[in-house]
Amino acid sequence: MNNTKERILNKVRELFFKRGFSKVTMDELASELGMSKKTLYNHFSSKSEMLELVIKDLKHELSSGVDRILVDDSLNFIEKLSSILSFIASKLSGMEATFISDLKRTSPALSRELDEYKKEAAFGRFNALLDEGIQKGYVRQDIDRSMAVLLYASIIEWVMNPANTQQIPDEVKAQLPYKSTDMFRGMVEVMLNGILTDNS
Repeated sequence: MNNTKERILNKVRELFFKRGFSKVTMDELASELGMSKKTLYNHFSSKSEMLELVIKDLKHELSSGVDRILVDDSLNFIEKLSSILSFIASKLSGMEATFISDLKRTSPALSRELDEYKKEAAFGRFNALLDEGIQKGYVRQDIDRSMAVLLYASIIEWVMNPANTQQIPDEVKAQLPYKSTDMFRGMVEVMLNGILTDNS
């Protein structure tokens, strides 16, 4: 990918995540990037193509980043999990509820693709990490593995849809971390208290 196309996609992701796909116009993109619409169309056939690439790139970045952490032998189980959570948090920062709801409404196929990816990431990668944690004595051997993975998947599903936080009563929300990524990390830490061994 050339530098211009990459710069365009970075701005596209920022605006789509913040305002939603349907609210961002090509005129606005051109203005934000300081280039003509013709230049945009030289690199992308449509706004829909931009959205497809944003989702594709997000999935690739998450997968490759998490996989790099999983195979890093210098990290123990807890360090790997912490690194994964921090990495996911950094990639999802800026994603507003508007983007998720807009994606479901305007691009249901892409929305389902993202949902399927979240399930695969939770059940596949977290399951592999649990294996390592059990083998090396960080995770209790008597845990219900299916329940642990299901809980982790549910946390991802809940937190990756920022609209969920809007359903929380204001008095409760005031006592919670502001960013959904902080809540994700906090929920997983609470879950870990139930699966880690006393020596972890």
